[in-house]
Parts: sequence; structure tokens; C-alpha cells
Amino acid sequence: MVRLFRLFAAGIILSLVQSAATASAVPWLHNFQKAEVVANREHKLVMLDFYTSWCGWCKVMDAKVYPQAATQKAMMQVVPLRLDAEHNGLAQAKKYDVQAFPTVVFLDGNGNEYGRVQGYLPTPQFVSQIQQITSLYKKVPQMQRSFNSAPHNAKLGAELVQLYAQQGRDSLASSMIARIPHTHANAQYLYACDINLGRSYANANKLVAARSCFNSALKFSGKPDEKALAYIYLAFCDAQQHSPTGAQHLLLRAQEVPGVSPGLQAHISQLMTLVSKH
Repeated sequence: MVRLFRLFAAGIILSLVQSAATASAVPWLHNFQKAEVVANREHKLVMLDFYTSWCGWCKVMDAKVYPQAATQKAMMQVVPLRLDAEHNGLAQAKKYDVQAFPTVVFLDGNGNEYGRVQGYLPTPQFVSQIQQITSLYKKVPQMQRSFNSAPHNAKLGAELVQLYAQQGRDSLASSMIARIPHTHANAQYLYACDINLGRSYANANKLVAARSCFNSALKFSGKPDEKALAYIYLAFCDAQQHSPTGAQHLLLRAQEVPGVSPGLQAHISQLMTLVSKH
């Protein structure tokens, strides 16, 4: 029995070593600045894998996802970079607000984010995410040219605003919103623009600008959940400014919107409880 156990354990260790060796076949870089240089030269995105020494799911990615041929083929479209979020990648993890592991962030050569994958994904889903994000990166120049020639295309403008807001390029997003015709027909797209830009401002603690966006979103909201969500974001601004009374009032306004979905109503109730404790 002891001998069988030892053989079994040895087999596990061997398989893990073999998997790790295959994973190491990925040509990882370990320097952020070098990866940016390569990305600019090759017109690719940097695929930045944040990990820690204690992250169990990071090890699963190494053993089960990165060794796969499909993964390695998809990664030929990117510049693969690995950083330990607690050591050589500490500054980047803080900059890109990485709070869970593994997190894989896709960046252009200037450090602008095009998407991220948080947590473990099996190979087919992970490969699909790589393909979708790299496809977006390749399409953006044409999207920009199309919008510049036809700024009345509110749907396209909203897609670009969402991307720029996600990247923290707030001035660019704001100027793009200003070019979209502010008509009733474009209300759903203008709502999305204001919510996305407002969230970016809020994340940067620019609460006055965020509040302006969320108030604008209220005007363009068409569905009950949209209106309630705008009130929730306004309540967040008040909470950030240490005004629990104002936050409670806005959450109450959100609750009173007719037709709000049960799921969002439950979320609002949870927020009311949280705010009342502070």
C-alpha cells in the first residue's frame, strides 16, 4: 500500500512538472517597459498576467490552460507578460486596480486597457476572450475613422466612449459625447455614454464630474432600471462625499421608480442597509 501510494504521488508530481514545463513554453516577458516596446513595434496588445505565489487558481491556469495548443496559438496575437502583483508588478497592479488573482489585463503599447479576464477560465472560454479583445483592438482605428466621418452614428460613438472610459481617457470620451446629436432617437446611447463616463470619473474620485454625468443619464433614461441605476450612482457620489443622508434620499428615489426589477430592488435595499450603518 505504501509503495502504491508513493508511486501514485510520484505520478502526480511528474504530471505537474510536465505541465509546468509545457506552460513555460510560452515566451513570457517579465519587464513591463520591454513589453510595451515590443507591443508598439509589432502592433500587438500586451497580455499582462498578474499572479501571486499563493494564488491556487494561477497554478491551475499554468497546469491546465497555458499548456494547451489552442491557448498558445491564440497568444501568438499578443505580447505575453507575467508580473508578480506583490513584487515586480506591484505598481502596475495598483495602477490597473487589480484586486483578485489571476487577473489578465490586455493593454496597448501606451498602457491603455482593452479588456481583462478575472479569475480562472477553461481553455475554450479563455481563448475566446483573447480573440474578442484582440479583434476589438484591430477594429478600433476603423471605428474611429468611421465615427469621425459620421458622428451622427450614436451607437458607434457609444461603443468608443465605453472603451475610452474603461481606459480612463475621460477627456477623449467627453469630447466624443459632445459630438453625438443629443436627440430623443439617441437617448439609449447617450444614457450609456453618461453612465460609462460617470463611472470612470467616480473611479478617479472626480465626483463633481461624475455627478454631472449621472444627472445627465437620468434625463436620457428610458427604462425603470436605467433610471434607478442612475440614482444609485448618484447615491454613491454622496456616500463618497460622506453624506449618508443624501445617499439614503437618492436610494429612496431609486426604490420609488415604478417598474424596477425585483433583483435591482433587492440590491437597493442592501445598499440602504449598508449606508444606514455609516
